[in-house]
Amino acid sequence: MQLIFAIAISFPTITTGQALTPEDLRAQIDAQTAQSDPFMDILNDPDSARSLAAVELMINSGDPRLMQMAIDFGLQSAAPPVRRAAVLGFLHTRPVLQVQVKLPEDRADELREGFRKGTGGSVLANGDAVYSVNVGDFDAENNCFVQKAGRRIACAVEVSPTGLTISAYSDYGAKSILNFNADGHLTGATSIDWVDGSFPTTLSITD
Repeated sequence: MQLIFAIAISFPTITTGQALTPEDLRAQIDAQTAQSDPFMDILNDPDSARSLAAVELMINSGDPRLMQMAIDFGLQSAAPPVRRAAVLGFLHTRPVLQVQVKLPEDRADELREGFRKGTGGSVLANGDAVYSVNVGDFDAENNCFVQKAGRRIACAVEVSPTGLTISAYSDYGAKSILNFNADGHLTGATSIDWVDGSFPTTLSITD
C-alpha cells in the first residue's frame, strides 16, 4: 500500500487588492530598516567615551532588557574598556561559568584524577574536560568575585583589561588565565596544582 503524506505550508497572507510595485517594495524596506532601536543607536555612538557611558548606565538601569542589550553589545565590542564594563555587568548577574579544558587524549586517564581534585570538574574519555564556577558577590576590597557555592574562594574570578583569571579549588587548586581574542572569545590555558603542563582552555559568555 502506498502512503501519501500531505504537508501544509503556511505563507504570510498576501493582499491581492493592489499589485505591489518595485517602488512600493523599496519604500516598505526603507521604512522597516529605519525602525532601529534608539538604545542601540546610543550604544553605537562613534565617541567611545559616550558608548562606554551608555553601556555602564544601561547595565545599572535595573531594566532587564536594557541590561542584556548593553552586555551583549559590550561583549562584542573591540574597545577594551567597553568590553570590560560588559564583562563586569555580566558577572554581577551571578552566572555559573562553564570552563572548557582540552586535555591531551593520550594523558586523559593520567590527568582525570588530578583535574577532578584540582577543579572539582570531570573529564570525558576523549580528553574534553569541564569545571564550573558559581560566581558570587563582588569583593570591592580585593576587586574580584567570590564563589558563592561549594568551597568559598576569596577571588574566584578576577577581571583584567584583556580578559579573566578564574581560580578553582577542590582538594587542591587550579587557575585558568583567559584573554579575549580578535573574535571576542575567551581563550587561554589552565594549570593545575601538582599536575605537569598547562592545557588549552575556552570560556563562552555569549550565546
